[in-house]
Amino acid sequence: MSYEARAWLLGPDGEVIRPAARETGFWRPQPDGEIEALITHATGISEIFYGRARNLTSWELRTDAVVRTASAKDVVGSHRLYGLVEGGDLAYVDERAMMGQPMQPHISARLSRIAG
Repeated sequence: MSYEARAWLLGPDGEVIRPAARETGFWRPQPDGEIEALITHATGISEIFYGRARNLTSWELRTDAVVRTASAKDVVGSHRLYGLVEGGDLAYVDERAMMGQPMQPHISARLSRIAG
């Protein structure tokens, strides 16, 4: 499965201030239930994740490898949790070890389907 995700920084009244994060990737479910994910960020970081379904509605992934360009932030690892929540929305949490700091919450979101 391929996907692209974009985010924008919003002001107090919901106005777009500027583009923020952007990533594209591939999820590769394996016959044994393992998930391989390859994710590339516009900031010069590429990650390989491995993980599994925790149950029928949530998935947990951890980085196996992180590579980055010379101008990218120093990211050394990531841990992601995805899940379907009340109302069918997709929620996720991304924890990161970066810039000399231990693994800690970085971003989270709750996404609602608006079309399709």
